[in-house]
Amino acid sequence: MSAINIGIIGVGNCDSLLVQGLVYYTNDKLIGLTNPICAGYAVSDIKITSAFDVNETKIGNDLSRAIWSAPNYGS
Repeated sequence: MSAINIGIIGVGNCDSLLVQGLVYYTNDKLIGLTNPICAGYAVSDIKITSAFDVNETKIGNDLSRAIWSAPNYGS
């Protein structure tokens, strides 16, 4: 099966959790996932292909850096 390509609009806390979860569970650490395979796809099949935000602290940064940039609610 091919990969699932996703785009993120608004890089904030929820996206930070998504990115961290994808990285964690892609490394074969499937303990804690109720359904490690869903409709034939695994976590490792999900690829983030784009991310958009309007805040100047996040624009132009790699996603791995932008998810930690302020402002994020609750931080």
